[in-house]
Amino acid sequence: DLLFEFDSNVDEKEVTEVTLFLETFFKLYPKASAEELEHYVKNNSIKPISSNSYIFESINQLSLVRDKKGIAASFFVIYIDEQTKMKQLFQYKCFLLKDDHWFITNVNKKQFINTLF
Repeated sequence: DLLFEFDSNVDEKEVTEVTLFLETFFKLYPKASAEELEHYVKNNSIKPISSNSYIFESINQLSLVRDKKGIAASFFVIYIDEQTKMKQLFQYKCFLLKDDHWFITNVNKKQFINTLF
């Protein structure tokens, strides 16, 4: 289940917007090309993985903290690898900026754990 932790400077509307943005991005991410990622990512912060075997399951333990320029986010993304039948857990720490829509920048990603489902 998605657990929220956010400071009082991040309002409910932003939490909803960021959550929907991240869910949309990580559903598309495994199959996205570099050109498609440009709509979601600034400064080539996330490189394409071009994998048809990862199916998005969820985002967990989302933490949001307001900064002068945007929102710092920390969370886990769970994918199911259809080839190995294992869950892939990735930890992300990134910075989110909003222009006309949200963008991901300054990403730190770690593959955390593999488990059978």
